[in-house]
Amino acid sequence: MQEKIYGIKYDPSFKNIFSNEKYLIMFFSDIFHEKICSIQYRNKESIKENKNMRYGICDLLLETNQEIIIFELQNLDLKNLSQRMAVYPARIYASRNPGKHYRNVKPIKVFIILNYPHGSPQVLKQYRQLEIQMGEEFGRYADVSIWNIQEALKQKDTIDYKYAQLFNLSDYSVHESIKILQVLKNENKFRPIIEKIELYNQDLESYQQLKEAESMQMTFDEATAMIKLDALNMGIQKGEKRGEKRGLKRGKLDEQVRIIKNMLLKDFPVQAIMEIANASEQLIYKCQKELSKS
Repeated sequence: MQEKIYGIKYDPSFKNIFSNEKYLIMFFSDIFHEKICSIQYRNKESIKENKNMRYGICDLLLETNQEIIIFELQNLDLKNLSQRMAVYPARIYASRNPGKHYRNVKPIKVFIILNYPHGSPQVLKQYRQLEIQMGEEFGRYADVSIWNIQEALKQKDTIDYKYAQLFNLSDYSVHESIKILQVLKNENKFRPIIEKIELYNQDLESYQQLKEAESMQMTFDEATAMIKLDALNMGIQKGEKRGEKRGLKRGKLDEQVRIIKNMLLKDFPVQAIMEIANASEQLIYKCQKELSKS
């Protein structure tokens, strides 16, 4: 018996569903209220800020006659969303030659699905300000729209709530997931998507891919939590015990090394460790050498 039923929040199923133009256009219309008639898929693979950073981010690069679209699902709060949303359009513009006329440059729209709580009202406000700021600075040439799954799950009986359930099916028990799918199947618009979700979960190879994607997500979450909860606190405690700044610095370094080694043992890519642990490449390779000797 299946341990759970997976929805759309992990990379394999996300791509499986939204590489279908019909479902993607429907989603844009229902959630972002964006009317799109036809889409060309420029890239169905992940567009990473770093190609080795493979955790929790899935993107599609799309193009219509009028605009370029970046579609991203963000499952983790890596604290750099604002910077990334400024960098993505810039990279695309830098790679394109407008020819003789800049009017040939297509506007870029960024559609972001966030799947974590915003936290305090102030943080929620910051994301709304990001949407406004991008519009003010770049006009129609870099428009950002954000949809948050965790917020949508608070809005029962809405279209947002129904989509949010489909994304996060794996957060429910198998019995609850089946019930959700049965209810939504009664709405004809969701039936084809649900049938694809069911088929994907029934295929052993696809189901294993989803389990691995979830495992990666959990490992990433654990590592991030370790950084937040352990690194600074342990470093401060060790430093305070030594009673001097040198001890504080040493304590932080010892804890950082411990975390780096744990991540290396879990086969995290070097670039991922650099971002999560705020570590230099040199320190990571030093840890690798120490582990190889032990």
